[in-house]
Amino acid sequence: MAKEENIVILTFRLPESDRIRLEVYDVVGRRIAVLIDDEVAAGEHQIVYYVTGLSSGVYMYRLTSGMGSINRKMVVTK
Repeated sequence: MAKEENIVILTFRLPESDRIRLEVYDVVGRRIAVLIDDEVAAGEHQIVYYVTGLSSGVYMYRLTSGMGSINRKMVVTK
């Protein structure tokens, strides 16, 4: 995860093409955004997420594919 002013860049790699879903949640578990819900080719990918509408704080993002899911923490500071 890389951070610029008002953007977060989420990077992930898929060993094979798969349908994925990338979601962002606040600390109480409310879904804030669905960034991807589509078939994605194998390889490395970067998703630019514009966080201008979010308050400073801790958020979680979840990447789900046919291989399982991963959860990571994301900190937004303004």
